[in-house]
Amino acid sequence: MDNLTVFTEFLLMDVTAFRELQVLQAVLFLVIYLGALMGNLVTVTVIVTDTRLHSPMYFILKLIL
Repeated sequence: MDNLTVFTEFLLMDVTAFRELQVLQAVLFLVIYLGALMGNLVTVTVIVTDTRLHSPMYFILKLIL
């Protein structure tokens, strides 16, 4: 007897039925996304502008971000 579970579909549940809470959630996710984006941009800017950070480790980090 195998212990096997097969999912053939993926169901997204309705998070909330209230429009105001949906907007609040969307704004919250947008703020978190923009914060992460700004953090990455600041990191790349610091690596590019500071000459002490022009080693291969920081060059690869700049490529990844």
